Amino acid sequence: MAAPPLPAAPVDLVVIRAEVESVLAAFVERKATPAVTYQMPTEITEVLKGLLFAGGKRLRPVLCVAGWYAASGHGDIVPVLKAAASLGMFHTFTLIHDDVMDDSTTRRGRGPLAMKHWQPIMPGTPMLHGWASTGPFSSETWP
Repeated sequence: MAAPPLPAAPVDLVVIRAEVESVLAAFVERKATPAVTYQMPTEITEVLKGLLFAGGKRLRPVLCVAGWYAASGHGDIVPVLKAAASLGMFHTFTLIHDDVMDDSTTRRGRGPLAMKHWQPIMPGTPMLHGWASTGPFSSETWP
């Protein structure tokens, strides 16, 4: 069995990271209106945006897309970018969950102001226990 041919141009990891960031930004923007409609705290969208875009290498999303290319990625890349962005988002939320459970005061340079919004919903992380399965936060509306 022969190895699949390499892409015509080298895979640009910086471009992949930027495309994943774009998918995440669009997701947060799409959630802003439903958050207000469902009377969530008004600052929650900004806090989420701040935590999602506070830095980080986006290694998991980049590896996801690189894996797609390595498996002779062909076809529409948009679903792959959405899956990659979901991995990055899930990783960010596992870090938040860890910080809350450990009573940490900072994450990626953010102080307790950003973390305080998560205190009322712990334990029983809604994302993992059904809160995200209904309404505007259902899996059908994820990146």
